[in-house]
Amino acid sequence: LRHRLEATAPERFRQQHHRAAQHRLAEGDVNAAIRHLWQAGRADEAASVMRFHMIEVMSAPDAPPPVDQRALPSPEQVAAAPGQAVGFAVGLMMNGQAAQAARLLRTAEAAAIAINAPQLDLLHLWGARIAAELLVGETAESVRCARSVRSLALSEPPGPDDWASVSLHFGARAAVWEGDLDLADELLTMSETHPDERLARIDVAAAKALLACERGHLDSAIELADAAHLAAQELEVAGNGADLAARSVRGTALLDRGDVDAAERDFRAVVDRRTERVPSFVMAAIG
Repeated sequence: LRHRLEATAPERFRQQHHRAAQHRLAEGDVNAAIRHLWQAGRADEAASVMRFHMIEVMSAPDAPPPVDQRALPSPEQVAAAPGQAVGFAVGLMMNGQAAQAARLLRTAEAAAIAINAPQLDLLHLWGARIAAELLVGETAESVRCARSVRSLALSEPPGPDDWASVSLHFGARAAVWEGDLDLADELLTMSETHPDERLARIDVAAAKALLACERGHLDSAIELADAAHLAAQELEVAGNGADLAARSVRGTALLDRGDVDAAERDFRAVVDRRTERVPSFVMAAIG
């Protein structure tokens, strides 16, 4: 019936998915809401939902339940409409199933290239892959996708509602680990105009601290990490992945500067957090 509705009344098909998204969001099922919004053709709204709920989901003491495998698109559906795989993949990532998300996105990217999909679909796929590949440790692939996003955005950087812009700070982190500091700097500059206060003040600041530390600018790294940690406390998300990443970087910079006692306090805070029931993908964000 869904396939028939999509074929005969595509506008009503999208409206039904939008209603389903609103219902799921009201129930607190963010992952299902994102998938429905994507199928409703509301990529910008899906990106907005992802931004405003990602930190809450990632800072929860327990991981959300796994995504129902029956809800995932079939290989035939991915081949026919690869762009729709993004919403499903983000749901997987937010449930701690990054490896499955990465596999789905790789398949979708290959399908998008094979059918010469619109550049917007590729932009969204690459944006999601930046985060997925980083979370499974494939930093080189994360950087490749970040470069692809940058290439498409050179003349017009991703706007505040662009799906890809949510993942740019992940790409910057991967670029630092791959030694491409100039790319990391460029991606972080593209992220500075992000409208979400938490993403800008915590996630982006933590990535900037990592870049400064890698360049040997220890005072700057400590200052940026301090700002990220204070923002996390102010916005009541202290202890989430980005906050712990900031504290880890600050500990490294303090240790390099010879302040062993202060460094130990930061590292101990990270280690103590690891003893709690924290989803593995939150800890993966620490790096």
